[in-house]
Amino acid sequence: MAQVVLEQFPEGKTAIGPVIEDGFYYDFDLRRSLEVPAWAKIYAPRMVTKSGLMLRLGEGTAEVLQVLCDLSEVGCDLLTLGQYLQPTDRQLSVGRYVPPDEFDWYREKAEAMGFRGVASGPLVRSSHRAEALLVAINSSERVR
Repeated sequence: MAQVVLEQFPEGKTAIGPVIEDGFYYDFDLRRSLEVPAWAKIYAPRMVTKSGLMLRLGEGTAEVLQVLCDLSEVGCDLLTLGQYLQPTDRQLSVGRYVPPDEFDWYREKAEAMGFRGVASGPLVRSSHRAEALLVAINSSERVR
């Protein structure tokens, strides 16, 4: 039987600035967004939870680390961190390109916070190495 993974993405002004998609501002409350993986861990403790962030607006290190800390505190198992890339000139432009060594640093911090699997890099997307991450946590290995 296939293993179920609940994937959820934190969004909120309180975390990494306003979330903007196709010109619309989404005003989600980060705490409410974090209730999804927290609820999963209460009602299905063995369920694997996964979340991801696309860095794009020039977020500060402290803001990113706070979101990682919040996700860790609610028991999130898997994490992806990637670089937002502007799909067309109609979407929000990239505020800052995050260098690969900074993504490596975030991966190390996330692993130290207790995430069981982390994929972090400029070209990482939410499904990046998802199967490898899942296999790794089932065998207690780390995947990079």
